[in-house]
Amino acid sequence: MGQAKKAEQKRIEDEGAAWAAVCRSKDFVCLRCGEFPLKEEREIYFETKLCGYCAHMVERSKEE
Repeated sequence: MGQAKKAEQKRIEDEGAAWAAVCRSKDFVCLRCGEFPLKEEREIYFETKLCGYCAHMVERSKEE
């Protein structure tokens, strides 16, 4: 793995760890499964209070 790729991977991991710390401190947890939402799912979480997976499953159940 190249140096640039390692640095990018480290940056992504650090951002994920920082987001997890925010979730713990502010009690951001999915109302359905109790897990912390991923950083990439912040918009979904703030709209629904669900993680991306649970929001998807709830949406699917409405369609059936």
